[in-house]
Amino acid sequence: EVIEHPWSLPKSIKDHLDLNSGNDRGRIYRVVPERFKQRKPPRLSKATTKELVKLLEHPNGWHRDTAARLLYERQDTSAVPLLERELNKSQSPLARMHALHALSGLRALQPPHVRKALTDKDEAVREHALRLSEQLSAPSTSDSGLDQQIMGLAADPSPRVRCQLAFTLGEDPFSREKLGALANVIRRDADNVWARAAALSSLRHSAGFAFELLNTDTRFCESSGGQAFLRQLAGVIGAQNSPAEIAAVLRYLEGTSDRDSMLGLVHALGEGLRRTGSSLVQADSGGRLKPVFARAKATVNDTAASEETRVQAIQLLAMTDSVEAGEVLSSLLVSTQPQAIQLAVVSSLGRFNEPGAGTLLLDRWPQFTPRVRNEVIAVLLTRTERVRALLNAAEKGIVLPSDFTALQLQALRDHRDPEIRDAAARHLGASAAGRREEAVRTFLPALPMRGDAAKGKTIYLERCASCHRIGSEGHPLGPDLTTVKTAGKEKLLVGILDPNREVAPSFLNFTVETKSGDVLSGVIASETAGSVTLRGPNGVETVVLRSRIERLQSTGQSLMPEGLEAGLAPQDMADLLEYLGVAD
Repeated sequence: EVIEHPWSLPKSIKDHLDLNSGNDRGRIYRVVPERFKQRKPPRLSKATTKELVKLLEHPNGWHRDTAARLLYERQDTSAVPLLERELNKSQSPLARMHALHALSGLRALQPPHVRKALTDKDEAVREHALRLSEQLSAPSTSDSGLDQQIMGLAADPSPRVRCQLAFTLGEDPFSREKLGALANVIRRDADNVWARAAALSSLRHSAGFAFELLNTDTRFCESSGGQAFLRQLAGVIGAQNSPAEIAAVLRYLEGTSDRDSMLGLVHALGEGLRRTGSSLVQADSGGRLKPVFARAKATVNDTAASEETRVQAIQLLAMTDSVEAGEVLSSLLVSTQPQAIQLAVVSSLGRFNEPGAGTLLLDRWPQFTPRVRNEVIAVLLTRTERVRALLNAAEKGIVLPSDFTALQLQALRDHRDPEIRDAAARHLGASAAGRREEAVRTFLPALPMRGDAAKGKTIYLERCASCHRIGSEGHPLGPDLTTVKTAGKEKLLVGILDPNREVAPSFLNFTVETKSGDVLSGVIASETAGSVTLRGPNGVETVVLRSRIERLQSTGQSLMPEGLEAGLAPQDMADLLEYLGVAD
């Protein structure tokens, strides 16, 4: 009778349910109209090979998929001429596509099959033909005519085909012709984020050559998509840390006069180098970047420059000598500067390894707004020596417990260093863990109250938007609240007050300690063989190379902290629940 997992039910509802009711009656698995007659299930296992090939044209996907599976399992080579006939004469694009894959499954796919499919009028057939052509790249099966036909698809009218071509071209070492074909795809589809990703995946061994080829195209370099791709390409070149390819980027920078493009490219190159443990200073032994850094210094104080350009310049200075850049950056930590500029400075100062960066930030503490203070604390929590400086400031009453978010307090109380845990308990108060059920009972009166959605939105933006998204508001760190509000107000209330009662694995908090001493936390947004991407509050993502990780461990808890209800009354909670219930 009850199909929900018991974890998903609030205790007050679960107390009134018999969770075992109906366990002797099975499940309803089909709802049918009156006088419905069950058709005999098809027995495709008894079908002949010829019948299976014909079923590849069936309008029902189950029939097509099952027939394709059985053809593969039987490995009956008598199907080959039948499949060739489907490929050449079938009116069904799905059948032609299935025939291609079936020939591949029978190890009978040949260049003429692919060449025929690459001219198909259906874009899906051409796309799959391209993908299957990668099997024919060995010297024994290579076909120069096929290679030329494949490269000609850079002019295909379908963006899906061109995107697949960008992947396929990277399967073999690049020739000048293949690199030219890929460059043509990039020029045409630079505004397509998926095409850029496909091209970058194929350029892992030829990024420098591609950079030199593309940066001579003025129209491409001036387009927004072209600039975005060149920045991404510069990041790949930095991550590969090849002196010859880095030199190609530096040569281009010497000849460009576009300030925004220059700053963006150098920053991307520096980010890539940082992932390998190197830096711009180390890579630029010839001093080619000195004019760029000088320009960045001038730009950070240029009030006529756009905010975005100034932020790029600030981020770039964080990649230079900290003593020289620190003075320039710290001068911007004043209330007359826009918040975005102050936040960029705080983040950049946090990149410096010297302990003095923490002291510098705490010295400016009284003039910081709450949003900037939150970012300062986040930066100070990344290194043990800065954490100690932060707790010393808390002991002196400079930084107050109310300046910390619940998540930051939780991080300090759970710190692996026992001295820091003890100091956090002394100066910031002990954890309120274990009192979640009491908090739920305290706010149960909010459920029948009439809430004000407008007031609730204010609370949402203040306490929830850094980790949850509703429509266009907020950041996608935790579950999208639009998808969970259908569970009802009581379920939402319990989730807010007791976030660790039910935590999906994808929202568990992880802590990463790097070999350089940084401590990072967040949910794992993505993983590759060589890196882990952490996503933290406000949508900030950090890519950490596995080779730089000293320790990776789950806290076993939700990234959403306990205690978010601090300072709220039941009416405030009713307002928040009302907003969550009506927002899209």
